Amino acid sequence: MIKFFRQIRQQLLMENKTGKYFKYAIGEIILVVIGILIALNINNWNQSRINANEELSILRSLKAGLQKDQGDILYNTKYFSESIVDANKVILALENDVPYSDSIPVYLGRMMRPMKFLHSTSAFETLKSKGIDLIHNTELRDQIIHVFDSRYTFFLGEETRHLEELH
Repeated sequence: MIKFFRQIRQQLLMENKTGKYFKYAIGEIILVVIGILIALNINNWNQSRINANEELSILRSLKAGLQKDQGDILYNTKYFSESIVDANKVILALENDVPYSDSIPVYLGRMMRPMKFLHSTSAFETLKSKGIDLIHNTELRDQIIHVFDSRYTFFLGEETRHLEELH
């Protein structure tokens, strides 16, 4: 193909048809520019597709992590409710001068057991390293940032403060 275009150029130059040669040269330049623009559009489309797949993958990871965190919170809530019931049993036994029984140490042990929030932030850390702008939905992106940078930080700080008070 290149040989074909080279022959056309040489023939136009040899026949002293510079006007046609310039038209031909401009046409060739336009074809090259069009080819470059098509290649850039294909590359941009491919990059957008890759980014969309990556965004979806991170959002799925965030969802899975939040679901695990929710499960842990529900477990802790259930445990704390049971601890309150056990504490009330101990208080009732003390108020009513109930004689010592084997159940009292069980109640005390269950109500004194420390709980820790097991949270997952790996998907959010991955998102931060890849660029938070990977999430196109601005409202969703802001909510994700709020949960992980504000809510989790506050909750973990309160948990640390509470654990320090116990010791």
